[in-house]
This record gives sequence, structure tokens and C-alpha cells, in this order.
Amino acid sequence: MFERNVGKKVRAIIDSTYGFEGILEAVTQEPAGIWLSEVEAIVLRTTLAQPIPQIASREETGDMYLPLNAIQRVEILQQTQNRSR
Repeated sequence: MFERNVGKKVRAIIDSTYGFEGILEAVTQEPAGIWLSEVEAIVLRTTLAQPIPQIASREETGDMYLPLNAIQRVEILQQTQNRSR
């Protein structure tokens, strides 16, 4: 599943309050994991009024390897185009 998304921006959620966003560069099978480039560490927050997690802060961290057994969820982010008129 991950191989077809190489080159796309992904969000890897480590736990309910912490994760990483970056470009999926490679997928390894032994050990099972993913390599991300241009990584930003993100902090997620939820409230009673807003139960869907929202990004509260970001911090650039560089390139990173994440083992799959440490990841709870991976989201493929849509590329948005900025249109200027």
C-alpha cells in the first residue's frame, strides 16, 4: 500500500497527541518502516467542543525513519494548488 504513495505528503500519527508530516521517500520491509523527508513534528489537540484532532503546533525536524510498529495511523494528504487571480 505504501509503495504507490512514494513522493506524496503523508501524516504519521504516533499517538493521540503527537505525529509527523513529511514526504514519503521510501518503504522498507526488513525492518518494516517508512522514510520521510522534509519532516515536521506536529502536536495534536482535541477539546470537548472540537473532538476531531487539530494541529496545535509544528516544528521542523529534517529527515526521519519511522518503524511501522510505532505508528498508529498514516494519512495521505491531498496536494492543494494555490490559485492566484
